[in-house]
This record gives sequence, structure tokens and C-alpha cells, in this order.
Amino acid sequence: MDKRKVIGILVGGIADDFTVQTCRGAMRAAREKNVDVVILPGKYIERNLRESKDLMYEYQYNTLFDMAAANKFDVLLVLIGTLGTYLDNEHKVQFLKKFAGTPVITITAHIDGYPCIMLDNRTGMKEAIEHLIKVHGCKKIGMVSGPKTSDDALERLDVYKETLKENGIIYDEKRVAYGNFSKFCVDEVGTLIDDNPELDAIVFANDQMAIAGYKAMEERGIRPGKDILVTGFDDDPVAEELNPHLTTVKADASELC
Repeated sequence: MDKRKVIGILVGGIADDFTVQTCRGAMRAAREKNVDVVILPGKYIERNLRESKDLMYEYQYNTLFDMAAANKFDVLLVLIGTLGTYLDNEHKVQFLKKFAGTPVITITAHIDGYPCIMLDNRTGMKEAIEHLIKVHGCKKIGMVSGPKTSDDALERLDVYKETLKENGIIYDEKRVAYGNFSKFCVDEVGTLIDDNPELDAIVFANDQMAIAGYKAMEERGIRPGKDILVTGFDDDPVAEELNPHLTTVKADASELC
């Protein structure tokens, strides 16, 4: 009998809903294709561990990634867009080189020389921004983008710029903040609000940063959804836990694998 294929999946932030959904999709596909799948749940490469005392020893999880370098897998799927959120393109390439000898497919980040699977960032983000403009009459719209090293963040920021232009709104760099795709960016959102008191809406590049947005607004006596309209991206379960519920763009990560 032919040897069963064994596919390794390298992910970061196993408790994050996006990662959970990606893994569920991979497990479903593995059953359908009759292959074995091994999930290696690390964290984030070169993350600033000073963000929170809870992160101090997070780097230890990443020793799991070394297991994938032993060429024991037929294929590796690397969720480099999340576990490599804090890496520039050069360091992402260096990270992937350690798996030389094993076919690698990257997920949510384009790296030259590797096939890639990406989400459709454009359609939902454009519709969300146009809803703010055409239905709610918003004209002074800010954005909290993700890291400049993230392909997803850059693409969503491009959609923001393009959609404003198509609707006759001048893009203002001052109305853009750069978070880290986590809820630990309250200061960045706060600075955006303080520097732009005229904002009538804020578009967040993912739902986790919207958590920070709610907190920053609460600290300033601003009511999200009333004083400043808010949209997110990912359809994270947290969207229903926030008060008021967060309007968000559904991105089905389970379809990535």
C-alpha cells in the first residue's frame, strides 16, 4: 500500500479564532483527502514580548517549528502571515529556508518562490467602507491598519485608499494608525482619535484591534457605534461580545487549507 501523506501545518497563536478556523479547515480537508495532518502550534516570531507580562515566555513555543525542519513531512503549510506578522519580507524568507528539502506552501503572505494561499481581502473591505459612506454618510473615516510587514494589512489599507478615492474623499495619512493585529494597541488607537477629533468612523483591519478601539474610546467618553462608527474584519467571535456588537467582515479562514 502507498504510504499515507503527512502534512505539517505551522501556525501562530493557536488560541486566536483565525488560527482555530484555519486548523479546523485543515483537519476537515485531511479527512476528505485521507491524509495525516500534524499541527505545530507556536506563537509569533520576534514579537515584542514587553507588550504584556503574559507574553514573556511566549518565544518558547516556537521551538516546535524546529521539528518541521527535520524533513519528516511530505508538505508544509506555513501560516506565515500570522506567525510572521512581526517579520519583514527578508526575515520571512530566512525563516522559510530552514525547511529546505520539504515543499512549502505559504498562507496569507506572498513570498517569492513559494506557492501561496490568500484570503479575498478586497471585496468585503470595500463593501464595509462603502456602507459607511453611502448608508451612514461618513466622510471623515480613519483606519487602524495592521503591521507594515503584513500582506493582509497592506492590501486592506490599499482598499481603504482606493475606496475613499472612488467616493471623492481625499486620503489623509494622518487618519491612519498602524497596530499589531492584537488587542494590545490601545495607545495607537488613542493617538489616532486624539489627533483626529473630527472622525465619524474608524475601519479596523481586524477585530482584535477593534477591541483596543473600544477601550480607547471608553477612556475618552466616546460611544462606539454612536459617536464614532466602527467596522472590523475577520468575524471573530469577539464581535458579538463587544457592546455594542461590532460590525465586521466575514473572512472564512477554514477555506484556506
